[in-house]
Amino acid sequence: MKKLVTRLLVCLVFIVLLHFSSLSFVAHVFSNNDIYRLDTSKTVLLIGDSHVEMAVNDSGLKNVRNIAQAADMYIYSYGKLKKLLNVNPHVKTVIIGCGAHNFQKYMSNVFLINTNYTVTKMQTYYHVLPFSDLSGVVSRSPSQAITGLFWLPREKARLAISGFVSANSLSFNDMNWGGFAYHDGRMDKSNNLLKYAALKAGGNDLTSVWDWQIDYLHRIVDLCRNKGVHVVFVRMPEHKDFPREIEPGFQMVLKQQFSDVPFIDYLGMELPDSCFYDFDHLNCYGSVLFTDTFRHLTDTL
Repeated sequence: MKKLVTRLLVCLVFIVLLHFSSLSFVAHVFSNNDIYRLDTSKTVLLIGDSHVEMAVNDSGLKNVRNIAQAADMYIYSYGKLKKLLNVNPHVKTVIIGCGAHNFQKYMSNVFLINTNYTVTKMQTYYHVLPFSDLSGVVSRSPSQAITGLFWLPREKARLAISGFVSANSLSFNDMNWGGFAYHDGRMDKSNNLLKYAALKAGGNDLTSVWDWQIDYLHRIVDLCRNKGVHVVFVRMPEHKDFPREIEPGFQMVLKQQFSDVPFIDYLGMELPDSCFYDFDHLNCYGSVLFTDTFRHLTDTL
């Protein structure tokens, strides 16, 4: 019996070491700076979550690269910005998607726990997150974070092997770090109203601010300024019926903690219902109109 236990322990240690070796291998291959070199004409980086991802079609913007991705918390934006700004010194401006929902503590349930976002985010950004950041995610969403890390070698094996065999075989697009997302769905207003009525009736706290998220926004601002990169906050358009319980808290944090960061607010931009995918996202028709407006901002940067 003792021998069996010993053998099982040896096998377990071997498996753990093999797994961590696989994680290290993936991180090493994906650390190649050449993967993250962007077109030198792209002097403006646009980051954020799905609000940004679905609103700005950067294909027609001469100097902008949209690297926003659905459910990107600021911890992930911070990790990828550190890498991109180190490799692309020609970047002069970072525009950060900054809406009231980004400061809403309730959204931590959405981004971290009640969906599978954390699983995929671990696999997407693991190699640019230091241990302190990884442990922060693991402590807040242990099941999903550990699942993501456990299956990461399998999910990234093909890319990692390709990059190891040929250093030039991988490009930035292979990293799946974001970009404009085309959605042609139309908003079902009645369904959205019912959904948010149920949210309120469920007793959810929709007014508390999310300090952990705000801390990483500070880190992004400090990172950019330390590199001489201009920082701008931009709120994307939202439907007039989108719930705004967190708005007072949002405005308070902006005023007290980010008063020195330019904030451009498109909340009041008038768009018909046909331009919305739901209450807080534009569809492809709305993105056409908004991108044209957004162009006037980016042309001056």
